Amino acid sequence: MSTPTMDDAAKVLADPTAYADDARLHAALTRLRAHNPVAWVDNPPYRPFWAITKHADIMAIERDNNLFLSEPRPLLVTAEADDFGKQQLEAGTGLRTLIHIWMIRTIARCARSVRIGSAPRPCAI
Repeated sequence: MSTPTMDDAAKVLADPTAYADDARLHAALTRLRAHNPVAWVDNPPYRPFWAITKHADIMAIERDNNLFLSEPRPLLVTAEADDFGKQQLEAGTGLRTLIHIWMIRTIARCARSVRIGSAPRPCAI
């Protein structure tokens, strides 16, 4: 199997500063959609990933979750953060999904709203 080649425009997707520069981001995405709609992104300190840039392709992938997975990395994080998250999951203390993250934050917010020694009260989730 050959190593995928990377379009320089794809580097923008792994550059946090690009998201503050609409013109730069949109120019890169326009180029990728026209010339490389399924782009290989290899830009340290992030692990390499495939970027899907056309809406129809994204929707087709979203509908076929038996074939396509967003794991083990549903979020773009540095390789170091990725390794730490994997260690946390293996220890049983990591966050597995965005819904899990939301639930943990909601439960923590509710717990902070309860005063010690007061009667229990419902907390909207």
